[in-house]
Amino acid sequence: MIRGLALTLLALTACGDRAPDAGEVLFQTGALRLTVSDLQRELAAEPPAQRRRFNASVDEKKRYLQRLVQERLLFEEARRRKLDQDPALQRRFRAMVNATLLRQVYEQARARPITDADIQRYRDGHPTTFVSPPVTRFARAVLATREAADRLIAALPAAEKTAVALQQLVAAHTVDEATRPHGGDMGYLRRKDPRLSPTLLAAAEALEAIGDHTPPTEADGRWIVLIKTGGRPSIHRSADSMQPHIRMRLLADRREEAVKQLVDRLRGKAATNDTLLEGISAPDQEDHP
Repeated sequence: MIRGLALTLLALTACGDRAPDAGEVLFQTGALRLTVSDLQRELAAEPPAQRRRFNASVDEKKRYLQRLVQERLLFEEARRRKLDQDPALQRRFRAMVNATLLRQVYEQARARPITDADIQRYRDGHPTTFVSPPVTRFARAVLATREAADRLIAALPAAEKTAVALQQLVAAHTVDEATRPHGGDMGYLRRKDPRLSPTLLAAAEALEAIGDHTPPTEADGRWIVLIKTGGRPSIHRSADSMQPHIRMRLLADRREEAVKQLVDRLRGKAATNDTLLEGISAPDQEDHP
């Protein structure tokens, strides 16, 4: 093999400025045959920097050819050992091929421009995209008794009406060790928050000023008081500011639809036989080869 490669490299040097024919053989041993056209296809797939490096000198061309011959020889040896039949390797190969196909599908979807009319239709169909509702932040105090809850409420008027001061007050009274380090902070409440009963959540949403509180509410033998610590008004986003988001969303939708249409066309009317799944089990880790 080494002697054959050496002869090939000598031939490369001897060609000089003559452009060799595409079918001329650069290297051959056994079933492996590497022609000028094979080399040109490999070079066409290289990044521009590598192609410039190849053209820099005959020595660079020799080094590139040596790497290519080694790659092909190792690949042929791997096939001789039937490594290409390994399921894990085949799965990775399929993933690489599928990724290449999906890139082509995505590029085709991208080729059709997104018009102002497309953006307007999206805006009309998704009005909530441009408006965020107001949200309110609370601190939750968990008290052992009703009397303790009343003492916390009595201390509220003298407390500074800032989130930090109110959370410090909650930390001094709450018996909930999990939330004490954060002053009982609950963040911005969502509708149907699973941490609160509907009654308590409704009472919290009715609070107006920072420092306002809900009436003490009994839950699981403890007393809960929610204190409003902050809020954020509703946000109305302009159409211009949302255009990049809308374009990305529309492009993502087009990609998803293009893939769905392709898979539906390839699938045709064929269906999976799901009735067999119940009797199929994945192998245990130790049983996997």
